[in-house]
Amino acid sequence: MNLSKIEKTFIIVLIVGIIIGVGIALFIVPANKEIEAAESKLTSIEKERDELYAELERETTIDKEIEDAQKAAEELEGGFYPDLTTYEAVEITQAHLKKFDLMTLGISAELLTTHELELEYYTEKPVLYDLKTYSQAARGNDPDALLEGQFKDGNKVYTVTANDVSSVSIADAETGEVVEIKDYTDAMVAAHKEALVRVAAANESVQTVGLTAVTFDVTGKYGKYLEFIDYIFSLDRATYMPEVEIPMTYQIDEDEDSEESEIVNELEELLDTELVFACTPETEIEVPVTLYFFGVEQMEELEKIEASGVDIVVNQ
Repeated sequence: MNLSKIEKTFIIVLIVGIIIGVGIALFIVPANKEIEAAESKLTSIEKERDELYAELERETTIDKEIEDAQKAAEELEGGFYPDLTTYEAVEITQAHLKKFDLMTLGISAELLTTHELELEYYTEKPVLYDLKTYSQAARGNDPDALLEGQFKDGNKVYTVTANDVSSVSIADAETGEVVEIKDYTDAMVAAHKEALVRVAAANESVQTVGLTAVTFDVTGKYGKYLEFIDYIFSLDRATYMPEVEIPMTYQIDEDEDSEESEIVNELEELLDTELVFACTPETEIEVPVTLYFFGVEQMEELEKIEASGVDIVVNQ
């Protein structure tokens, strides 16, 4: 059969196309799939390599991180007592009373229980009435008035921002430049703490701790009692008085056999009223007191803690 030149050319092109198609199906397609699989495996290996490098890099600093975390935990623990027995709580109370020459004839201590600590932030609510509003409007706007979240330190205004308890920052209100914590002034430290407490209170953060409570009637001089109250609230370890009773006046005991009592009785009969006297630092008083000792489990068991200069054994 004689084929024309065009037909021969068509057949050759068709055969070549079939050969190329078969070659693609047999060799190129499988090879392409193998390349894609290899690329995917390479990506996975590179990711594992990066994670391994990151882990190896962290291993060089992990000891320092652990040391810093342990120091922070120890500092936090130092603000609390270990879980106290009733005997230990009584010993601590007696040490504090002795420091201020105060006495008690009996102390009642409760067994260890728990207590929820939560922050409260006081926000003053303005008192408004028509005349006050009219007066403020008449004065006009104060050009030096600070916006919410701003405070003044020296001649500069700063803005404190608190998104959560771990993200509190202070920036220059004019330039927006953030101030490093190491460069804080006393005013900035106070603003930072206030913002931290405000956001923690708003988030209703609650933490449960141990509680050992003691109650007793304290007797002694009025001035020493006031010093005792101030001292309790200034202690580094979490010690609290849920209620504070401060007598301001006292009466002379009518049955007391003394010249002062006789004079007071005569005056009361003359004036037909009971006389009361203002307490002085030397006035002898008797007041009920309740003390709370808040505790947390210590990472390392303590053998003793210091209370008003006395070492109290706390691993009994």
